[in-house]
Amino acid sequence: MRKLMSREKNARILLIDDDPTSNLLVESILRNHGFNRIKSIDDPRLAVDTYLEYEPDLILLDIEMPGMDGFEVFQCLQIAEKRNVPPVIILTVRNDHKSKERAMELGIQYFLEKPFHVNELLIRVQNILHINWLHRQSKQKNQFAAQKAELESGIVESLLASIRFRDQETGAHVNRMSAVVLVLSEGMGLPREQASRLAVASKLHDVGKIGIPDNILLKPARLTREEREVMKKHTLIGDRILSTSGADILRLAGSIARTHHEDWDGNGYPLGLSGKLIPMAGRVTALADVFDALVSDRPYKDAWDFDRAVRYVQEESGRKFDPDVVRVFVENIDEIHYIYETITDSDGLSVHSTEV
Repeated sequence: MRKLMSREKNARILLIDDDPTSNLLVESILRNHGFNRIKSIDDPRLAVDTYLEYEPDLILLDIEMPGMDGFEVFQCLQIAEKRNVPPVIILTVRNDHKSKERAMELGIQYFLEKPFHVNELLIRVQNILHINWLHRQSKQKNQFAAQKAELESGIVESLLASIRFRDQETGAHVNRMSAVVLVLSEGMGLPREQASRLAVASKLHDVGKIGIPDNILLKPARLTREEREVMKKHTLIGDRILSTSGADILRLAGSIARTHHEDWDGNGYPLGLSGKLIPMAGRVTALADVFDALVSDRPYKDAWDFDRAVRYVQEESGRKFDPDVVRVFVENIDEIHYIYETITDSDGLSVHSTEV
């Protein structure tokens, strides 16, 4: 038997057996081997009140008891407990198949026949407490991740709301683009959680436009060469706004803002990066952003039809776009088409004059 961890020594163990001698024996065994928080009762009618007061991490429960058998006690605990009842070990002289089947039906997984070997009891108790601790840690981690994701999404949406007071980009654009980024990111091998964070962060790809003068940002026509050079600065402005943040989601968004206009062949801006020197977040956002611009109306052009835009993406594979991202795009074209059928420009806002 391995050495007890402090969390195992301090785990609360509840013994429920109508035989005081049996309780005393089990408690003595456990205490002699380092478990120091043990409570026992020999009246099953006190089980619920004791359980609610003591909040045990593990229950050792006899089956054959007067007034209420162990199965009835367990069912009462299930009714009284709003959460799941902690692990239960049945300690009993009854070793018939019917009893074990009944225990499993109720959700009791552990069965130890009396008389038991001391080491068998100790190892079973220690292992169950360890498994239960791992389960709680995993649950807490998942809850923390969900809370973090919700907070990060709220931060991004707050920034987007403030940006829309200046840049009349439709909400549908960033939502469609983000949905496509999610599809592409997962197709490139990112786990769902990472792909979701990237998709949320991509919504801020154009945050730097908050620093572009209105006469350029809102110009209802094609930009001049000089105006395009000014507009290109939104990539670096966005990076400066976002990358100094302590929030991981905003630093990721800063990288996307800086690199989503870089081209696979090195002819993009602002740094002229090429190939895999461009972060994957920038590569998938670049394709999603350009594709949505192609299929959307602009002051200087009508929207392209979906198939024409798909052909453009394929033609630009290895030039403007990462060939692997293009491959994933084509492989998931039905899902992407569905995105465009369900997220439409229903808010009636005009789009800004940025050119593809």
